Amino acid sequence: MSMVRSLSTYARFATAAGVEIPPNLTEAVSQMGYTHDRPKLESLARQVPDDLIRDATLVGAVGEVTAGVVSIIERGITQVTVRASATSHQGIDATLEAFATQVMPEVRQRLRQL
Repeated sequence: MSMVRSLSTYARFATAAGVEIPPNLTEAVSQMGYTHDRPKLESLARQVPDDLIRDATLVGAVGEVTAGVVSIIERGITQVTVRASATSHQGIDATLEAFATQVMPEVRQRLRQL
């Protein structure tokens, strides 16, 4: 649901970055605006294609997230914002720690090899 909420603010940025957002979803999100209204967000979340989630987020095991960060850098993006989410297995602090201690060292190593 946070992805839908974020689209209301970042849809133009996402489109400029090459992330395809279905026109009907863009229209619905722009009419909704920024909200925490759970029923509205859940309704729109069902319309978000899996491809959009995959293209706009980094999620998965360390290797998958590392590959995603490297791909972003290879496309010329030099700054990212880490917006960690708690999972059923770990909290936000543990997610951020794993990103800093596992993902980023691997990203640096891969970039040195390019």
